[in-house]
Amino acid sequence: MEDRSFERFLTHPLVHQALERLRALPRTLQYHSRDHTIDVLKEALLFASEDGLPDSDLELIAIAAAFHDFGFLERPSQNEPLGAQSAFDAMTQHGGYTAEQIESVAAMINDTALRETPDGPAQIASTRLSGYLLDGDLANFGRHDFSDRSREYLRELGQKNELEFNQWTLKFLEGHNWHTPAAYKLRNQKKLENLEHLRKLVSEKS
Repeated sequence: MEDRSFERFLTHPLVHQALERLRALPRTLQYHSRDHTIDVLKEALLFASEDGLPDSDLELIAIAAAFHDFGFLERPSQNEPLGAQSAFDAMTQHGGYTAEQIESVAAMINDTALRETPDGPAQIASTRLSGYLLDGDLANFGRHDFSDRSREYLRELGQKNELEFNQWTLKFLEGHNWHTPAAYKLRNQKKLENLEHLRKLVSEKS
């Protein structure tokens, strides 16, 4: 079911439009690449499908996923409002969406921004559907490619101190909670394994 949903939404006009534009992302973005967006799209739809959300919700999640890093075409920092505005403009121009649906997509994208909390950096869901995009965005926390993706992010940041980066990532991972039942079911066990591995790595290098 989830694979069919993913393939179907790849050809959605707004999703296709966004993915084509993302081919212009700078090559220096080793983590926030077009491939990352496709991965987030696939994971978010997987979780939403697993939880039995209707097609109308899947469509909004797919659009939000496709545009969630669109702001990187202009700047890496505070890019979320740019992505939200791009999705807002695309949906408005395309037509057929209510103001509530457009605002929902914009909110999902804005919610991908990292906020500093007492427990460390976190993404905070403000809407009913945001959790699916946020869990899709950080799905690698609970996958076998977690270390590979972390190294890509380290290189993208140009961070020279790997220990400091791993300490920051550890704090992020320790404070992280899945937003959706499906993500918890499908990704939490591996996340715990990744967390334990990272703890040992930081302990050995400190």
